[in-house]
Amino acid sequence: MENNTWDLVKLLEGKIPITTKWVFKCKQAEGDQKERFKAHLVARECEQKKGIDFEETFAPIVKWVTIKVVVALGV
Repeated sequence: MENNTWDLVKLLEGKIPITTKWVFKCKQAEGDQKERFKAHLVARECEQKKGIDFEETFAPIVKWVTIKVVVALGV
């Protein structure tokens, strides 16, 4: 709330909130790198209904290498 990244809204009458769960993963080390631990908060898809709870699913993920290549091509 300090960063103003989300707003708390009231749930519409007759609607059931979609529950979430944490997914934890340990990324294996490559070469001399340390193991990394990742955590994602995801919505439980089995409780969602298309057209009611969501229209599209999209999760943008960009690697820094991709951004560097695009910038280098632009230069």
